[in-house]
Amino acid sequence: MDDIIIARAIHILSVLFWIGGVAFVTLVVMPSIRGSFAPDDRLAAFHRIEGHFAPQARVWIVLAGASGFWMIHHTQMWDRFSRQRELEIALGWCLWKPGPFSLAIPA
Repeated sequence: MDDIIIARAIHILSVLFWIGGVAFVTLVVMPSIRGSFAPDDRLAAFHRIEGHFAPQARVWIVLAGASGFWMIHHTQMWDRFSRQRELEIALGWCLWKPGPFSLAIPA
């Protein structure tokens, strides 16, 4: 049972840091750049700052997906993907699935 607790903690923390990073960039970094840089320099400034967060986001996304997959596999909950009332698990998987592949490809 301890392995489930560890996997759940990893899953929760990785989602927290991932979404927290998105919120930070959206609510703090972008308005800060908008107010501090000339229009021509904004994109370059954003890419400089965002370059520090993107590798971390990739790690959090992979950890969230891997820990979620491991919990489903370890507890044999695959049947939940077919039940209507637990559709949110299937939707979460579908939303996560393209994430690591789209973020792992260098620009």
